Amino acid sequence: MVYPFIKLSHEGFIELGYDLNENIIRFFIKDSGIGIDESRQEMIFERFIQADASYSRRYGGSGLGLAISKQIIMMLGGKIWVESQKDHGSSFYITLKISEENKNLFPEEDKFMSPAKEKLDFSNKKILITEDDGSNYLFLESLLRHTKADLIWAKNGRQALDIFRSNPDLNLIIMDIRMTEINGLQATEEIRKTNQKIPIIALTAFAFADDREKSLKSGCNEHISKPVKAEDLKMTLKKYLI
Repeated sequence: MVYPFIKLSHEGFIELGYDLNENIIRFFIKDSGIGIDESRQEMIFERFIQADASYSRRYGGSGLGLAISKQIIMMLGGKIWVESQKDHGSSFYITLKISEENKNLFPEEDKFMSPAKEKLDFSNKKILITEDDGSNYLFLESLLRHTKADLIWAKNGRQALDIFRSNPDLNLIIMDIRMTEINGLQATEEIRKTNQKIPIIALTAFAFADDREKSLKSGCNEHISKPVKAEDLKMTLKKYLI
């Protein structure tokens, strides 16, 4: 599968997959991107360390992702490593042992998923998702895929305004707050100049006490913090679409 976003390249591929060997499962993620110099391959799993600090300035990112991933995988008794050459792409591998011990680390499916399992039918509803991070959009799309809603992706605030103006039949907007050029609060304020009725749901990773107040003041109807819980999002959408 080729994903519709490439963070560090303007073209290329990302390949995901897994294979099984008795009681060991190995996941892999391969890309055709910029690669990682061999001298820095161990360091990238440390907090706030990236292959090149300039990437975070150009493309965003805190340098925490791989460190957090490694910590979680080690807690599960697994391993993570990378194979890469500079300018020739990278392949990340994760191995986990399949055992009853690992299964006990996760909550029972019925207890964890029951609120999100409610079947919601948003047929004939058009939802604009404004999200500048491709992986976050894919996550939201996976949560809403089975609702039958017509989903439109705006990759930044400016694009969201263009789509809003050209689609008067939109039923709801999911608005990421932290975006470049025009952020979610600014985009919401602009929308409210001409439309006071369309529901706008703010999504933000900000954790300050006044974030909710700022979102509501800009014109958002609701405020949901990231990481988004499936049941919270679906129940919020149900409130405005059914």
